[in-house]
Amino acid sequence: MHGKIKYVSCILIFILLLSLIGCGRSSVAPQGQPAGTEYKSCTIVTPASPKEYENRAAEALRTFFGGQFKQVQQIPEIQYQKAEQNLTIFVGGAFEGSGYAAVYAEDGITIAGASSDLTYLATMQVIYEYFTNNPKTITVEKIQSLNIREAGVSRETYIQDITQFTPVWKYQWTPPAWMLDFEEKQQSYTLNGRMMCVAHRGGIQFYPENSIESTISSIQMGCDIIEIDVQRTKDGVLVLLHADLDVCTDWAEKKGKNGLPKSSKVVGWTYEQLQQLNLRFDYGQYTSAEGEITPYKIPTLEEVMIVCKDRIYVNIDKLDCVRYWDDVYSVLKKTNTTQNYLFGGSFKEQKVDLKSYRTQMSQDGLPVSSNYYARKHCGNLTEDLTITAQAELEQFFKKYYQAGNNFLTDHPFECVQWLGKK
Repeated sequence: MHGKIKYVSCILIFILLLSLIGCGRSSVAPQGQPAGTEYKSCTIVTPASPKEYENRAAEALRTFFGGQFKQVQQIPEIQYQKAEQNLTIFVGGAFEGSGYAAVYAEDGITIAGASSDLTYLATMQVIYEYFTNNPKTITVEKIQSLNIREAGVSRETYIQDITQFTPVWKYQWTPPAWMLDFEEKQQSYTLNGRMMCVAHRGGIQFYPENSIESTISSIQMGCDIIEIDVQRTKDGVLVLLHADLDVCTDWAEKKGKNGLPKSSKVVGWTYEQLQQLNLRFDYGQYTSAEGEITPYKIPTLEEVMIVCKDRIYVNIDKLDCVRYWDDVYSVLKKTNTTQNYLFGGSFKEQKVDLKSYRTQMSQDGLPVSSNYYARKHCGNLTEDLTITAQAELEQFFKKYYQAGNNFLTDHPFECVQWLGKK
């Protein structure tokens, strides 16, 4: 009798072990897809009217998953229909809170951010950090484990610490250390020094022109100089903006409302009033009144100089400093950035004696940059600030190097990569 009980007990234990092993080998399948299923196709779903960065995110996904599946398509959300063995990736759209997330949800992946550039950044992180080094076979189990979440960083935080700001191009370029070294820039900024990359309007490729975000992006990618445009508000605050408010911001939607002025001129607004406006962005083109509205704000010159201190040279162009050089100088002294400032541009056009300003700095015992700023337009050799091919960039440097080693460009991203290789 005891032998029979022992025999039955062994069988029960054996069955239990088998079940435990089985549980360890399988996972709970997402709703609608059995465990172990391999996706056969991919559908990328975007909002009905996607923003440009959302389109770029979808394009990056199409390119990557094109090497994984025979069929990859992109459709607007209104056309989406669930399909078996199909990996669905929802890109962009509404997102609550700040930062971004890329997570498994229902039958696919949802990637979205508080702004379209963060949606793009999240997409590139998914591709490069999650899928690139994984097996080509993308199973339900692998998709189900995706859970990337990044909390948003406040504007005030990355002004004080630019390493807290992650640019959208992070996964496409890592500059060599010497390109981020301000001492190297100071040593090279001579008549016979290396070519120096100047980001026009603070950098217009990835973020709104003359913004804190574009400035940090230009610094982090390895630019040597930023050229910016400064105006003065009604209450005397120096801010960055190239054109009038009707061009560079969402002024048209907010003018005259909630106590805001109707004037499109910066001088008609106080700084606090300006902070209720949002900058526009045209993805590498000069800002227009039809540009995409972003969450980014008009920065002060003081904020920009805090960011640039001991990192990059600064030239102020649209300055009209004959009238308010004292205000500019006050900001430079307050932020300890006189060594970052380059004289040039509008000064010469208004026949201002540059030496008097440099002498003023020296007499005040402040560090002064070693040379004046003489900019050159970089691009297709007709000085339109565009780049169409690497061969053309080679031609430009060969032709213009002896004319001056500063070149102004709307495409610093291509230029710093060229310089990094040299």
